[in-house]
Amino acid sequence: MTSSPIICAGHRKASFAAYSRSLGEIHIWPGWYALLRIIHDNPGINQTELSAASGRDKSTLTASLRELGKADLVLRERDEMNRRNFRLALTACGRGAAGRAGCQGQCAQRQDR
Repeated sequence: MTSSPIICAGHRKASFAAYSRSLGEIHIWPGWYALLRIIHDNPGINQTELSAASGRDKSTLTASLRELGKADLVLRERDEMNRRNFRLALTACGRGAAGRAGCQGQCAQRQDR
């Protein structure tokens, strides 16, 4: 049995609403949280590796990383071995936000059941 696209879209909307409510003051999109977790689990990952790990194209990823940098969540540092690449790491704020969002997201999932 397959569900209709309308039901799937409605479920995604409800899930995002629950996720957003659970975060309160933390303003992180679910897609940003996924990037933060990948960077957290792979400090020093470069943008090409992050693109492959997240399934996002580089142009979308570049825009997201720019916004995460403006929000003081991610640091981009030139790769000393290949100056065309950047290595990524979380700032202290990024580590805190990733941890809080993860805990809040898990609680929201349990409450939705």
